[in-house]
Amino acid sequence: MDENVFTPLTAVPKSIEVCSLVEQMEKQYITAGEYLSKQIADQFKEEKSSKQFKARDYMEAQRSYTWEKWRASNYIVAIMLHEEIPAVLLYRKDDKDQYKKTVDGQQRLTTLWLFVKDKFPLNMSKFNFSKFPFGDKIYSTKSDLHGKCFSQLPQEWQDSILHYSLDVKIYNNCSDAQAERLYTEMANGTKPLKSIEIRKAAMGIEVRNFIYDIIDKRWILHMMTNSSARGSRGIDVLTQLMTLIDHGAIELSRDNIDETIYNYRDFGMPDKVKFSTLNASEYIDKVLDIWIENKKEVSKTQVKGRKIKNYATYRFKMFSNKTTTLMFMWAAYKARLINVEINAFQKWASEFFQNPTEQYKAGLANGSTKAGDYNNVKIRIEAIDEELEKLGKDIEQTEAQAE
Repeated sequence: MDENVFTPLTAVPKSIEVCSLVEQMEKQYITAGEYLSKQIADQFKEEKSSKQFKARDYMEAQRSYTWEKWRASNYIVAIMLHEEIPAVLLYRKDDKDQYKKTVDGQQRLTTLWLFVKDKFPLNMSKFNFSKFPFGDKIYSTKSDLHGKCFSQLPQEWQDSILHYSLDVKIYNNCSDAQAERLYTEMANGTKPLKSIEIRKAAMGIEVRNFIYDIIDKRWILHMMTNSSARGSRGIDVLTQLMTLIDHGAIELSRDNIDETIYNYRDFGMPDKVKFSTLNASEYIDKVLDIWIENKKEVSKTQVKGRKIKNYATYRFKMFSNKTTTLMFMWAAYKARLINVEINAFQKWASEFFQNPTEQYKAGLANGSTKAGDYNNVKIRIEAIDEELEKLGKDIEQTEAQAE
């Protein structure tokens, strides 16, 4: 653990106009997350700009962009009317670095860039007032704002947004670890972090980078969308898998998983967990390659139904269930551990997880119990382990007969 993580931080206050903030985000002098970076990159492509877009590092502990259109719209109107807005918090490694990362204010900065670039129209469905004042006139929220993009607003209103001076505080000489600690402490902000988002923020850079290395493998896109993988779902499933690899059958409670992951942050990740997770990832990759090839063959003879356009991101329906996704990963880990041949495993897994045994189903949530309860986790693990042992013995018998 970084010994300086709890060193007190001081912030330098500044006042920066929205137009300048938008320009700095576009130039990546300020980064506010992966979502915004992708939006800016796409904008460059649409404009066929001669300028080269180079994505820069951002604080990965933050959640993705989550604001609903009505929330973003209310914020834009507050800016336009020059209301009091909480300060945006940025940090940089020293006081001379021109590149800054966002600690707090990612949602606000992203919203500003998106709106100024005409990426969404205002949705005033949850605005508290039907009318609002601007200058010496009163305007209708519904007819004058609702459904309007930035470029459709009167020039005076556009200027009011662009030249609003937002309060900004900059933490100099601040490491990523210190920034993440600060971010975690502010978890109860305007929209409190979910428990999985707190885990993501607090797990530390090394552990999070390891998990992201797994998430960036191509097979993950056959289980969940890219945004889900790099958001709550991917983090949740992989931290549960690592907890199972470390402890075996255990109650998959928030406290147990957090304790396991935070121990990795503070004391290092055990080689058993690291290498087993990597090996399981490689094994799953090969299994899903086979399933995709099988899907292609089926599609060739398919008369009815929608054609599959992109096999690289085709998602198998059984993975819409998070428990199934986790237990499939566990099965792959155990199969790799006892050297079950890939082709035999993929046939078994395809059948088993779409039509599980009664023993396995006895370990599912039933209304009075949760999927993460110790007894249910133990039942599912034992059911899978017994199946894999039988599968291994069947293979040995077949090979013996062939000899």
